[in-house]
Amino acid sequence: MREVLNATSLFLIGYIGLHLPRSFVLFYIFAGVVLVLANRFGRQKRQPAHSDHIRTTLLLSVFASAYAFGMLAWGFWVWPSDALDILNALFLPALLFFVGTQAASLSYRWSTTLLLSYSIGGLGYGLAALANAREPWWNASQVFPLAIQVAWPSLAEMNVRSVEQTAYPALLLLAPALWLLARPTASRHRQLGLLLLVISLLGAHVVWSLNGRLAWLALGLALVPLVRPLCVHLHATWSVSIRNMLVISGLVVALLGYTQHLLHFGGVNGPTGWNQGLCDERFSTAGSMLMRLHHAPWGGRALRIPYTLCGDQLPSAFLAFPDGTITAVHNVPLEIYFTVGWLPVVLLTIAFIPNLLLILRDFWSAWSRCDWHFLLRCGWLCFLLCQWLFQPLLYSDGLLYYFTFFLLGLFVSGAGNWSLLDREAKMSERSGVV
Repeated sequence: MREVLNATSLFLIGYIGLHLPRSFVLFYIFAGVVLVLANRFGRQKRQPAHSDHIRTTLLLSVFASAYAFGMLAWGFWVWPSDALDILNALFLPALLFFVGTQAASLSYRWSTTLLLSYSIGGLGYGLAALANAREPWWNASQVFPLAIQVAWPSLAEMNVRSVEQTAYPALLLLAPALWLLARPTASRHRQLGLLLLVISLLGAHVVWSLNGRLAWLALGLALVPLVRPLCVHLHATWSVSIRNMLVISGLVVALLGYTQHLLHFGGVNGPTGWNQGLCDERFSTAGSMLMRLHHAPWGGRALRIPYTLCGDQLPSAFLAFPDGTITAVHNVPLEIYFTVGWLPVVLLTIAFIPNLLLILRDFWSAWSRCDWHFLLRCGWLCFLLCQWLFQPLLYSDGLLYYFTFFLLGLFVSGAGNWSLLDREAKMSERSGVV
């Protein structure tokens, strides 16, 4: 029974990561399966912050109600034609956060596999889009600066940012891959490290093919926790690890050659590509909005602000109309403010900030016990922070937006249990489970 429920939960989250039809509906089934798993097979653990979890769940319920009411009041959603969007906005944030708090009672290995399943699913979506739009899928001379035809649903055209960001979690597997490859451990660990490295390179291919830049910021942050423990370990076991490091060096050289190939075909010279350098319209747009929040406190997508463009771009790449009315802020709290006003933002902030600070403090305290499971979670944390701060996530990837609430509950409920997780990981390693 337990194996069936485990497999079902991993299949469902992989399906959701693939962004296949009915993925939003499957979130409810996934929540039910995880609740049954946690109730029947979850380990007994300390829950000193149990009342805080309940308070956060209630706050998220109120936030969701305020957001859905604002969308209906402004006419952005209409019942019943937008019934699924309304119901998801009302129920999924609080439901998935609560389910995440319960899922923390399941095994360390289960949650790691869950994150890997979503990562591989998202990579599959990005590769399928390239396979559908390119001939062949690795043809770097075909550049998609604005939109790409995806394989599903119904061969629709999607904004490249919506497709590109699905490959971010796969790219961020580079940190755990390097950890596994650099350590002189059993062959099964090196095999897993090579597999994660291949997945990461495929994720890099998708991101680079679609002129992505934000992923590299997330990757840089995700690699930071790796530096100190890896240097200490290599210093202590250099003679044993030199073969692994030579393999990694060869792969890095191959990656640099691949990058030069992409540069030759101009993949970074598109209208919204790397030719902008560090300049980005989202910074000037967000800054202007922050200085003029009082102009439209109740949202309505009516805020008018000055904005600055970077270089020569196509009109369809603008973040604002010529009259100064913004179309996208590329920041989740500011997008919510822009759309439905200040109240949902305040509620979301009150719910998120204490939990986020607890998670960050917990990750910091566990840094000294770094392993590849920890690096995988750090990568996801960096990924979500970048997405929430620099992407219009509600409209570009609603599945990831809702999945964030599950991960918030999972991470915050697991805070303080790293010693237990350490013992569990070591037992798994001794029993032959990576």
